[in-house]
Amino acid sequence: AVAPEAPAAPAAPAAEPAADAPTDEPA
Repeated sequence: AVAPEAPAAPAAPAAEPAADAPTDEPA
């Protein structure tokens, strides 16, 4: 349960910054 949770947490935050970067560039 701890193993799946660890990768899941970093994966979510990593995706957010990625989406924000492209959004800020065109904006």
